[in-house]
Amino acid sequence: MAILLKAADKEAAAGLEIDSQEVKGMDDTTIVGSLPSKYFHTNLQHCSDVGRLAFLDAQHGMSTIRATARSMIAENGSMGYIIDLLEDPEDAKYNLKPEIEALKKTAKKCLASATAITAKFEYWYLVIIHLKKTSLSKRDNSTKNLSRLKEQIEPLVDFFKSILGDIDHNVDENLEAFLRPIVNGITEGSNPEEIEAINISRRSKEKMMSTALQMQGRFSAIADISTAYITVSTDYIRPAINEMEILSTMTDSEWQIKSQEFINKCDRLMTDIDSVAQQTSANVDRNMSRHMNALQRRAIEAATENEE
Repeated sequence: MAILLKAADKEAAAGLEIDSQEVKGMDDTTIVGSLPSKYFHTNLQHCSDVGRLAFLDAQHGMSTIRATARSMIAENGSMGYIIDLLEDPEDAKYNLKPEIEALKKTAKKCLASATAITAKFEYWYLVIIHLKKTSLSKRDNSTKNLSRLKEQIEPLVDFFKSILGDIDHNVDENLEAFLRPIVNGITEGSNPEEIEAINISRRSKEKMMSTALQMQGRFSAIADISTAYITVSTDYIRPAINEMEILSTMTDSEWQIKSQEFINKCDRLMTDIDSVAQQTSANVDRNMSRHMNALQRRAIEAATENEE
């Protein structure tokens, strides 16, 4: 990003024009956005801005994902409470429907955050590809720098896509499978917000509980992964972006020295980031087991209390 800002500031780039301002999707047909200017150097600045905002929004979005995932797997969270309600007909009469709606709303909020983050990084990636194509015959150095940036962004796009896919699967398939037997087993009450009774077969309950455990495990992992990203973003990515912006304002002679120092520093920081990743990997497995076991114990306790 610092290289883009530096290139955008060069007089040699000032008069260069791009072939098209339309940014197209990976199918090279669908128009997904428009660049702000016909001038190459202005669009390099725009590309840097898009990237900076993508990282900023990703930290906020991952904070939302972490909060919503934690609320779903917490001891007093929606999933656990719904399982309690299935064994408590009197409480379920008034609280089951609102709790189902709350769970759906929370899950959709998590999905919306992941979708928005992924879309921003994908768009940045497409802007880079577009500028790279339009600058092939104009600026060799800029083309090389855009190629390097494209290679760096690809893993980030894949990372957020994997999180989005995981959340999407949990929300669209697992959540539906968890709630379907509950909704089908409800006998409606006189009040739309209340139920008269709920009847779920033992086999359906077993399947539902199996799905709930899968969701509990996946949302536990998502909470840990989002925590790791927030840590890396706060401690490394955002400070690096700020430093890059300072670098871009330096003279050419300062740039040659300071930019290499910055690259060396980033290489050293990758060791710290790798440590965060390794610790997260260990936490994911441990916390998945802990949260799944807690939910299973809660279901057993609720069933036992009902029998008594």
